[in-house]
Amino acid sequence: MTRNEQLARDGYEAHMRGEAEVVEDLMAPDLTWHWWEHGPWDCHSRDEAMALIRERMGQRAIGKLTEVTEVTEGQVVVVMRESATLVTFRDGKVATMHAYRTKADALEAIRD
Repeated sequence: MTRNEQLARDGYEAHMRGEAEVVEDLMAPDLTWHWWEHGPWDCHSRDEAMALIRERMGQRAIGKLTEVTEVTEGQVVVVMRESATLVTFRDGKVATMHAYRTKADALEAIRD
């Protein structure tokens, strides 16, 4: 397992345990988080992302982790149920997250 794969897995597991401070520490302050369709739910900072994550923790709204794979240096695909998130690391911190409907969609985005 690569360092970035381990960081992504650690963040997911901390999220499942309700350890928001661990998740927050993994994120760059200028983190961006986008869904497959852009909208007001997109996050443009760590603070915005953490507000959403804390809300989801309270709802226990997170899917089962099925795969974590570094597909290019610094880019990890995290698959939960059928959806996938392409996570980009910079200096050991999550810099961007982009959600996709499927793993295939996330992999296609890397090729584009």
